[in-house]
Amino acid sequence: MKTVHRQFLLDIFKLADVLLLIAAFIVAENLSNPDYTISRITGMVSPRISVLNSFLGLLVLLSWHLIFLWFGAYDTKRFTALIEEVFIVLKGVLFCTAVIVLIDFHRPLDLVNLPFIHLFFFTSFTFLITLRVILRFTLGFLRAKGRNIRYILIAGTGQRALAYVSYINNNPELGYRVRGFVDSSWHGPQKKNEQLPDIVCGFDDFSSYVRENIVDEVVVCLPIKTCYKKIYTILDDAQDQGVLVRMSTDLFDLKRAWTKIEHMGESPLITIVTGAMYRRRVLFKSVFDFLATCLLLVFIAPLFLLIAIAIKSTSKGPVFFLQPRVGMNKRIFNVIKFRTMVVGAEKQIEQLMHLSERKEEPAFKIKNDPRVTPVGRFLRKLSLDELPQLINVLKGDMALVGPRPMSVRDFSLFNKDWQRRRFSVKPGITCIWQVSGRDNIPFERWMEMDMEYIDQWSLWLDMKILLKTVPVSIFGVGAS
Repeated sequence: MKTVHRQFLLDIFKLADVLLLIAAFIVAENLSNPDYTISRITGMVSPRISVLNSFLGLLVLLSWHLIFLWFGAYDTKRFTALIEEVFIVLKGVLFCTAVIVLIDFHRPLDLVNLPFIHLFFFTSFTFLITLRVILRFTLGFLRAKGRNIRYILIAGTGQRALAYVSYINNNPELGYRVRGFVDSSWHGPQKKNEQLPDIVCGFDDFSSYVRENIVDEVVVCLPIKTCYKKIYTILDDAQDQGVLVRMSTDLFDLKRAWTKIEHMGESPLITIVTGAMYRRRVLFKSVFDFLATCLLLVFIAPLFLLIAIAIKSTSKGPVFFLQPRVGMNKRIFNVIKFRTMVVGAEKQIEQLMHLSERKEEPAFKIKNDPRVTPVGRFLRKLSLDELPQLINVLKGDMALVGPRPMSVRDFSLFNKDWQRRRFSVKPGITCIWQVSGRDNIPFERWMEMDMEYIDQWSLWLDMKILLKTVPVSIFGVGAS
């Protein structure tokens, strides 16, 4: 599709967004004000309206447009999943609603009230998502039929390049057609698939091929270590001729990590991330943890008081026990627990080391620990001694769910680097290990379960672990 034609359609798309937001505004006003009359809207745009109100109206429309531009709502979405586009629209609508609220805060508007805000948010989000779903399926259908096709070259013939071709061939709705490979010779598996294109040029004649053929994009799938000069040549030649270049970010064949493109100022960075928890996704986890912890602390405040009285009246010493633990990225923090042992219990570890059930592992455990008080044994059996760690969650040192925080002593005994990956996330009050047998699980398996949690994390997984924690705590499964 010609650039001018595409820009024209993009401008119509931008205009449609603004019109849908205006429509959402009118619908929300109708539904939120039963005594609504059309005169209230016409009054807003009548000649008698002040210049200031006219300016505010234009400011709102311009703000809406700039907000969606800022969030990339009009960037190409061929490789963007629908859920990602939903998230972009959600952020845009949230900020558009905030603009109305801010204007109303500084200059109260008759049309704006709390029901209106809720309805505008819901209606505008529904309208904009519906438009994008229709547009996505319409464009996908047209591209599958051969309209709006983009021709690409793939630099390299290795496994990564073949996987890219396979994805393109299996998704015709993307509207891509592979011209062929750029390489000096075939480096992938033996070519048996007739759908695979041929090598159309080498690196030396890449520039002349692009000059004489229709090429919209070049995808570079070459190992950066051995092909740096070839990659540089392709980038330089493509730049000269104004051809878009995409670089595969899977450059280092990492087994567990994934990559993300970010920017530091104007400099692009390839960020390599390990595990499923990362910034924007984990933000929801942090918000959930904070809100849930506040509610829990209010709900169990009487229980806190009863436990404190029981501890203080049956043994000498403070109610709470603070112990240095290793947190996220190996930062040391003080974990807060109800005291379940006699005062000075930490100093007795060396004397009792011969009783540890895990002599060969970096975890000190005694089944019938003589240092534990009678009340402490009861608290440990029901995991009630862990409740003050909710304060650690509010402080940001811990999460509700995550690998259990290790003592500094146990951390110093770790002898495998892969086990230390558990410190790449916040430690938690409960975890998979704690709801799966706890002290009955060998240390090695315990560490493996922490890795599984990090790699497979989701809010739903957190919810399942929290729900399992309740019966495990009540019945004292695996506790000592």
